[in-house]
Amino acid sequence: MQIISGKIQQAQSILIYGPEGIGKSTLAAQFPKPVFIDCERGTGWMNVDRLPCKSWQDIMDAVKHVKNQKHEYKTVVIDSADWAERDCVQYVCSRGGKSSLSEFDHGKGYVKLSDEIEKFLNSLNDLIDAGMHVIFVAHCATKKIELPNEDGSFDHYEISCSGRVAPLLKEWAGAVLFINYKIQVTENESGKMKAVGGRKRIIHTQHTAAYDAKNRWELPDQIPFALPFDFGVFAKVLGENASKPVVADAGQPPVARPGVDKMLATGQATRVAPVTSAPQDPEDPLKALKMLMELSGVVVPEMKAYLIGKGFIPAGGMVTDMDKDVYAQLIQDANWDKVVAKIRATRVAPDPEPKPDKAKPAKTAEEDVPPNLLKLMVADGIFAVELKAYCEEKSFIPKGGKLTEIPLKILGQMILVSNWAKVVEKVGAARK
Repeated sequence: MQIISGKIQQAQSILIYGPEGIGKSTLAAQFPKPVFIDCERGTGWMNVDRLPCKSWQDIMDAVKHVKNQKHEYKTVVIDSADWAERDCVQYVCSRGGKSSLSEFDHGKGYVKLSDEIEKFLNSLNDLIDAGMHVIFVAHCATKKIELPNEDGSFDHYEISCSGRVAPLLKEWAGAVLFINYKIQVTENESGKMKAVGGRKRIIHTQHTAAYDAKNRWELPDQIPFALPFDFGVFAKVLGENASKPVVADAGQPPVARPGVDKMLATGQATRVAPVTSAPQDPEDPLKALKMLMELSGVVVPEMKAYLIGKGFIPAGGMVTDMDKDVYAQLIQDANWDKVVAKIRATRVAPDPEPKPDKAKPAKTAEEDVPPNLLKLMVADGIFAVELKAYCEEKSFIPKGGKLTEIPLKILGQMILVSNWAKVVEKVGAARK
């Protein structure tokens, strides 16, 4: 047996989790040459290679396919862990002839679930040993923590998986990265505390009382997550596989920026940093814009109308016709807030919708519903007008508002399995 000294450069096991729509899949897509095992069926808006999976057997077959076939992929992304667990639960119950894990005697259903997940993680270790990074993407949930012999309690963010599966994933992963919005609490003139911010995103890499996180790579405790993202922060971990950030060539003459100059002259933009051209993914140049639109509930027709109205693209043009330097300024946080405000100001509140005819399904426009929410609505037969009424009653959206206006934090909690079941129950009760 030979003793090996020093650090060993090897493929990594990573878990990325956070609220709905914050950019977990976008971050995973920036790892070297990724292929997605799409359990959630939610990567349709991304320009990535994927293996669509509709069952636990599909997921296991996808891993075997990546393991046994010749390819150039260097990263496997399982998106998402909580949806994969659902498929695994159905698989275990189906094999045991049960409708739920609780129907197994003496808690054996939960033991079978743990065993199945452990076998799956071992199969992923084979990919890591072969030199492929493996990433799990997961949603998050909050849990109220009360300490014994202490007054008060606090919220703790954790992976939105069951108590059987979450510990296995966290133990398996070499790094657990938690992405969340940066929020500061300040005191106003009346002495009341107010939360401000909420748009800047942070990658947390170290465990605290407020969330689960870890890394063995000596990363900073917090990494700003802004688009375009400088992936070089992971270079020392991934070695030569790491993507290199796009930088300007200092030897080139200044680039003319007529579009940017127009934005600055008319007060439509705030100069945030010197820009020559936007670092872009050659396969999907508008990746950053697509993510911002998804987060803000802005649809393509609205974006086109805004750009045409400002003269940034010709009438009848496409979003892809935008000048690169206009794009570089547009995706800056300070400027994007102004764009969203302008677009929302042009929206006209719709006329009150009549109650749905039970004999005739109400039409749901996809552009008015967040994609992950739309999938759940279709699966459970929930009409848009019904869910709008529920959200208006709960004050999640204004009267006559759209489902895309549901705050991201509320949306992330709503689509969790236990919470969505309650929503379906409430909507069903309202029909009677």
